[in-house]
Amino acid sequence: MMIPAGYMAKRVVSRPDWLKVNGIRDIYSVNGCISKDFVDYINFWKYNGYWFFEFPVVIAQVAREQSMELTGTTRF
Repeated sequence: MMIPAGYMAKRVVSRPDWLKVNGIRDIYSVNGCISKDFVDYINFWKYNGYWFFEFPVVIAQVAREQSMELTGTTRF
């Protein structure tokens, strides 16, 4: 049974030059080391125990409150 961890809005990014792996073109990641977070969401305390948002609408709410654009993000 799948246990939903939550949602995150991230930008899919091109493989950085320092990552020397053949066949990799894009990075799909919820980690912040390559694909930066859409906003510094930690201070808003709206995430769950997995550091994700329970519902996509909460991501939109935080982005709207912080005047952050979600265009170009992918929901993971």
